[in-house]
Amino acid sequence: MNNQLDRRFEVFIGSPFHGLKEVREALRDAILRAGHFPCGTELWAASPDPTLDVILSYLDQCDIHVLVLGATYGSLVPKEQSPEAAKKKLSFTEWEYEESLKARRPVIAFLLNSDEVKRERKKRKLIAKEPRGAYTKFRNRVEAARIVVYFSLEVCGAMKLERDCVLALHTFRYGRAARELLNHGWIRASSSEGKNLSAIRDSPILQGVIERISKFDVLARRMNEQPIAKRTMARHFWAHMQRRVRDWCQANSCDQEAKMDERPMQIFFESGSTIVYLAKRFEEYILGGAGIHENWRVRTNNILSLLQFDLFTPNDARSFPDGKPDPEDKYGAIFPASWGVLERPPHCTPTSVSGSEQLAIKTASKSLNDDGKPRTFIFAAASGWDVNSQNEEFRGPHVGSYKNKLFKRVLLESSNPAVIFIDAIKFGSPRGDACYAVFGPKSPLTKWLKNKPIALCIGWEGAASPKTSTPAKPFRSLETPQKITPSPEQMRGHLIWIREEIKKQKLGFETEYFNQEEPESNGLWTGAFLIGNKRFSEEIPLYSNQSS
Repeated sequence: MNNQLDRRFEVFIGSPFHGLKEVREALRDAILRAGHFPCGTELWAASPDPTLDVILSYLDQCDIHVLVLGATYGSLVPKEQSPEAAKKKLSFTEWEYEESLKARRPVIAFLLNSDEVKRERKKRKLIAKEPRGAYTKFRNRVEAARIVVYFSLEVCGAMKLERDCVLALHTFRYGRAARELLNHGWIRASSSEGKNLSAIRDSPILQGVIERISKFDVLARRMNEQPIAKRTMARHFWAHMQRRVRDWCQANSCDQEAKMDERPMQIFFESGSTIVYLAKRFEEYILGGAGIHENWRVRTNNILSLLQFDLFTPNDARSFPDGKPDPEDKYGAIFPASWGVLERPPHCTPTSVSGSEQLAIKTASKSLNDDGKPRTFIFAAASGWDVNSQNEEFRGPHVGSYKNKLFKRVLLESSNPAVIFIDAIKFGSPRGDACYAVFGPKSPLTKWLKNKPIALCIGWEGAASPKTSTPAKPFRSLETPQKITPSPEQMRGHLIWIREEIKKQKLGFETEYFNQEEPESNGLWTGAFLIGNKRFSEEIPLYSNQSS
């Protein structure tokens, strides 16, 4: 179900006023015709010359910002309203644009075509009052936006402008950009989404459940980050690896006396948004597509995956460890109840786990292996993967909490085959001040990769074509803001760099199980690959008598 189908959005119209009255009216009509609500100064009951505070009060209520730039830069913000904006010599229009960028509000830019801009700027006296270069600099900045539409005042005029506006809004409402608006807009009470909300409103029990789940807001937010990459990893992993996972689970099943196809197969889904996608694909493609009831035993410390299996499958699904997620843990992860006191602030220098923590790790690891033998195929995730830290003991995966760091150790200590899933843009990301390196003194990444069966699955979206001539270059650096999205060319260069860096670091990931790439509907590319170390390839052979 597409939850955007019945959404209606408030759309802010921002522009310089001179020469654009008909354009603003055409856009207002187009927004109404598309079923949304326009918001512009001509529609406000306040003064026709509103202050920044008034403008911001309306802008904050809007879901989408439509920016129109004709041939002029527009009126400058006076010093008495904003000394900072006045010092930068910003126009009201560019100030509004900056506010939308800060709020991560989607912007659709309508720009007068360059030929008409040149003619108009030659004959307008207002140009002389503009700060030198301000118009060109602002226009170039806007042209770097995701959606830019060029219009003409001389050819087709308002009719084409209305049509282009409707198409642009349609792109936001139904296209890939729609995920940016998941928490915005109005819905009809009679829509499927509205009916769901009515059911929750009328049930105190459902209200309590939803309120509890909503506390895991980091997990929910990350579900909407790089969703195509996460779905791609899940889809290709199960398409290429389902037979190998079955073979290993049956060969190492706790019931060796049963017939091979009747043996219980145990798998574990760790906490993390990427793993929710993987678990969902497993439920739909493996459990739903098997045609028979297979003896899968699912264990997870991921609250969303646990709910998913309990609600939609008849298979044995339980939490491991036993318990429930801490309401204060925003990731929705389940950890051993006895770990309540095991918490530390992020470390600035590599730090070994204490004796009591190591004992807790070994105890939980033995509990995962019921009879002391590896019998569980593990699917894990990481917040990032540091490759260039000056201190080698910080290199490798890093996570967002100390308990998660220890639990990663539990999973790897068990010696079960483990696949770590990660978005490409997070590979190479430095460990931040709020993150914890999984490995450290006496237990560096190289030691684990030598002794434990580990594979790495990397997925991506929004890359330029594989045929694009792009040099290898990492996208992430200490100076790169985490919220910045790479351009298609940067993404392609980053992918090439990842491959080279893995070889350069000599991490031991030498066996490739799949490497798939495909075009998206917008012409960009998405894909995923899986590589395993020597121990993993010994446990999970690359070639077998059966197809994967």
